Amino acid sequence: MTRPLPQAPTVLLAAGTSTGAGTTVALVEACRTLSTQMETGEVGRVEVHLPADADSAAAVANRLDVVRVRRWRSIFSEMASPSDSDIYIGFADRLPLMARSQQFRVMVVQNPHLYEESDAPSLGTFARAVRTRWARRSAAMADLVVCATDASRSAILAVVPDLVPERVVVRPIRPETPEPSMKFNDRITKVVLLGDLYSYKRFDVALDGITAWATQREGEPVEAVHCGSGRDEQAVNDFRAAVDRARNAGMTVHERGAVSHEQAMVELGRADVLVSASEVETQGLTIVEAMAVGLPVIARGIAPVLDIAGDAIETFPVDGGADHVAQALSNLEDVGRRRELAQRGLSRAAMAAGWNLLPDF
Repeated sequence: MTRPLPQAPTVLLAAGTSTGAGTTVALVEACRTLSTQMETGEVGRVEVHLPADADSAAAVANRLDVVRVRRWRSIFSEMASPSDSDIYIGFADRLPLMARSQQFRVMVVQNPHLYEESDAPSLGTFARAVRTRWARRSAAMADLVVCATDASRSAILAVVPDLVPERVVVRPIRPETPEPSMKFNDRITKVVLLGDLYSYKRFDVALDGITAWATQREGEPVEAVHCGSGRDEQAVNDFRAAVDRARNAGMTVHERGAVSHEQAMVELGRADVLVSASEVETQGLTIVEAMAVGLPVIARGIAPVLDIAGDAIETFPVDGGADHVAQALSNLEDVGRRRELAQRGLSRAAMAAGWNLLPDF
């Protein structure tokens, strides 16, 4: 940064390509926080570039200047030199290739796995290579890099040698959620899966584990509910096969598809357990949301999840499969254990809703 910021700096939040379910929730909290910061006079004019269908973020962008943009138009605008705002916030792992030298540049990390070069066929496409190089260059030129977990921060620092560690900060996201009910059924009868279908989310493994556990026990039938859209053809096919296996085993599976955040919160409130078998997490918002509403969680014990939840959830091994999910569900059959985890989760999630992306003035 070449000059001090004015007392009430102007801000541009470039988020026109933020379309994933988890990213959308994070974007809502960023807009909510910027609105509060504008109302308190911490910042002056704020312009927000949102995807055309980002109604939930627009709804909380009180007093902000909202510009709706299409994905490709947004990408090209993010390549070019930005507006004359004092602070530019790149919400999609990238900053403009020709940023103004006097502008304070904030880059938000949403895909830490994007920064690593890979020769794997599924990742070695031209588009992937371009995104990786752009993300690494953006991180190196940023005045501030905002991560949601310590694990994301470590991942970025490990692969971007030009990145100054002092410029990389960890700021957790706390989505707005309903009040917890803290009511626990004697037995688990409903399990929820929350998130868009990407291969690394491994919803097929989660559902296979639920099926294996449900078919081994006696008593009430088990329902599984998935909320999220199909983003990856292979993931959709794998999950479809797992749904068929579950139904053939006598389980009821509800596929809600893409739902609003409010609807997702309703499903969390109706469930007994949330299961996440994801192999990659940046923000882990579904886990934060579940803890905040008092819902016990089972998740793969990857570093970002442990950063977020610690001992407030039931974990299974990083390389674990469906049988480990089934065992974790068996461990939570005891209602006392579920109540204990829910109480720990509430403590972990006890922070103000929002996500601050501004530099420290």
